[in-house]
Amino acid sequence: MNNRFCLQLAVMCWLSSFTSSIIPIYFLSKLSFCGRNKIDNFFCDASPIFNLSCTDTSLLKNYFFILVWLVVFSCLFFIILSYIHIILVILKIPTNSGRKKVFSTCGSHFTVVIMYYGSVIAMYVRPDHGYTFVFDKCLSVFYAIVTPFLNPIIYSLRNKNIREAIKSYKLDYFLVWRTG
Repeated sequence: MNNRFCLQLAVMCWLSSFTSSIIPIYFLSKLSFCGRNKIDNFFCDASPIFNLSCTDTSLLKNYFFILVWLVVFSCLFFIILSYIHIILVILKIPTNSGRKKVFSTCGSHFTVVIMYYGSVIAMYVRPDHGYTFVFDKCLSVFYAIVTPFLNPIIYSLRNKNIREAIKSYKLDYFLVWRTG
């Protein structure tokens, strides 16, 4: 890894993100809308826009499905590949305490990855029928708000001082509750 390669990776990410999003944005801008044009969601997502449109959105829905499938699973593939390499390196660590410490770090990250990708896959990489709008809103809240909110908490729990402070707080709370 050097500066040039790092820059190439960043530019590749920016260009692929821009090109993969500009096509659906163009087609979304060409949709016709009729009736009540209000989205009952806390952010503007593609599927509520599809539901508001009077025109046939089946081609655009298929494009979104394929695009999301490619983006989500290609990212997940590289994360899993990284974990395989990390596990192979961890297994070469001679001491159990060293392996435990590294697995602890990876466990925190893996928890966040599972929470985020699990909800994103459940939301976007699934058939279009059989799910309620309320279910979709809950999934949106989970991957857009809950996962980023829990991220620092999950990583903080690895810190020994924070774990001791939580235990101390629990004990103080329990003593206050019992006495009063």
